[in-house]
Amino acid sequence: MKKSVFFIISILLILGLSSTVNAGWVLYDDFNSGITIDTQKWSIDNSSATISIESGEAKFVHNSGFPNDSSWLQIIDNPQTIIGIKTKIRVQSCTGDVWGRAGGYVGKIGENSLWSVIQTNSDEGYISFFVNLEAPGPSFELIYSLFWVSFHANWDNPFDITGETFILEWMFKPDEVIGKTDRYGEIVFKYSERVSPNEGSFKGIGTRSRAGNGPCTIYFDDVYVYRQIPSAATNFLLLDEQ
Repeated sequence: MKKSVFFIISILLILGLSSTVNAGWVLYDDFNSGITIDTQKWSIDNSSATISIESGEAKFVHNSGFPNDSSWLQIIDNPQTIIGIKTKIRVQSCTGDVWGRAGGYVGKIGENSLWSVIQTNSDEGYISFFVNLEAPGPSFELIYSLFWVSFHANWDNPFDITGETFILEWMFKPDEVIGKTDRYGEIVFKYSERVSPNEGSFKGIGTRSRAGNGPCTIYFDDVYVYRQIPSAATNFLLLDEQ
């Protein structure tokens, strides 16, 4: 007589069947390991800022004369698994429109990429959060802004963020992007059209000035990442036993 026997086999990524697991917030770098940036964790773009470690914090001194140029510490440890960044940030002193920020690419619409950042702007006294649609590289030209919001709505009474430490939190999911601060709450942007999965590689912390202002000294500390990683999928295989 022919019998059917079920075997339960846990395997990773077989026949396209898989699941994911959220690892939660994990400390990525507290900058206490030495006096220089750890190049095993970060790719350093210092094209417009001098980047160092001072008293256990990452220090960016954004220089004047570099309009629309960014400097970054870009995460290099499996950035494709990261769906969130959380960091402490403090603008110590600043001249002009220099932003301190955290973020990266969150997905694609057609050939174009979705770029999202949460950032401080001490010049105008606000923290903002946005999602932009950008053309493919090498131009990465801005096509249009899908979403931009300030956590401080009263433009007649901006708040002074210089010298204050904030916790900025940035996260994305298949249908939304989330910006959050420890003092001013959370803002969620939901997509109105289909977005392809995260294109993956660029996530980081950094500085930028639209007008090329500076100098500006901004400190980052206690950078956490939120990872979503593949987990073993339990597959049920039906084998026939004669």
